[in-house]
Amino acid sequence: MPMLRIFFLMLCIGLAAHDVQAAGNQKTATVDTLGPVQTGQPMPTFVGYDLNDEMLRWKNFIAEAPEPNRGVIVSVFASWCGPCKVGLTNIDAVLKRNPGVRLLLVNLQEDKPKAVRFLKDIGISAPTILDQYGKISERMGVGRELPRTFLVGADGRVQRIYTVEGEDFEAVLERDIQSLRQ
Repeated sequence: MPMLRIFFLMLCIGLAAHDVQAAGNQKTATVDTLGPVQTGQPMPTFVGYDLNDEMLRWKNFIAEAPEPNRGVIVSVFASWCGPCKVGLTNIDAVLKRNPGVRLLLVNLQEDKPKAVRFLKDIGISAPTILDQYGKISERMGVGRELPRTFLVGADGRVQRIYTVEGEDFEAVLERDIQSLRQ
């Protein structure tokens, strides 16, 4: 009996190591629907408080974009999410090459100091809504599977929903932003 337990333990360790190795080689994945959000449809409206304790309304954020308005990247993140750190760094690099595209962050169920510290540590500065109760994320079809990123056109319609930000995420996002310009 002990040999059988050791075998199963070794099998589990081997599978876990394989999953960790495979995660580093993942490709970016998109879906057409995530809960109530669908590509080609308007992004659900939401309201929340930002890191300056000011109310931020999605409807106003998209409508009051400075010209040239090339769209918005909305990314839901949390400080405990390792892939969020990499994904936000990739998004930041893409934004530097694409003026007119803005970033709106939604911090999932964390307090203000934790969100501020995380963004400062990775060098990201962008409007950030604190979604402490998960209601905004829920409207976007996001559970605790993070990161979740949406590319929204200047018209407020969802163009892409990224469910896996793989090693090619920066290139995929760049390509998708370029397609918005056509």
